[in-house]
Amino acid sequence: MKKYIDAEGREIPGRFISRQKRKADKVVESVFRDVKRYREQTAKVKQRIEKKVEEYLKYLAEEYKTGKDWKGNAVIMNIAQDKRIGVQVHTRVEFDERIMIAKQKIDSCLSRWSDGAKEELRMIVQQAFSVNRKGMYDRKQLFGLMKLQIRDKEWQDAMELIKESMQVVIYKTYMYFEERNERGEWKRLPMNYTDIEV
Repeated sequence: MKKYIDAEGREIPGRFISRQKRKADKVVESVFRDVKRYREQTAKVKQRIEKKVEEYLKYLAEEYKTGKDWKGNAVIMNIAQDKRIGVQVHTRVEFDERIMIAKQKIDSCLSRWSDGAKEELRMIVQQAFSVNRKGMYDRKQLFGLMKLQIRDKEWQDAMELIKESMQVVIYKTYMYFEERNERGEWKRLPMNYTDIEV
């Protein structure tokens, strides 16, 4: 009889496992094989779709001399205007290592100003340089710091460093597919493959 591996890695002969547990194990293993096969097939389809769209957008960028690669969102429509592909590019602002040098300069300013630095300003600085659970800075708080009218060279140097440390990073590109129905309304085709890795 078949042997099974339990949660602790022990090998157990099938005769010591109930018929119901063996059937459950068989169903789970079989379904997971199907799911993995489906994900592999979907990943290949997704890869083909993205390649076709990316090649067209690259051609468009070169044709109209806007640069080597397409940047930003796009909507591509067929001649009959009853099908369209939407491309949505999501970006975020990240900060490189210069952000910490800026923080040191700001701390130096606050130290120099000593009692002259209002408690409100110290709180604003503390909030601006706190990171969230993902280790990301709150860009709105940092932009708020840059709006402060403080005429101090070291402070202004720190603000310039914050600007220089900012980098716009593309972290997600979504595609959607829509088709007109008989009433002329756009209906989105369900393609929930955004979590499929290519």
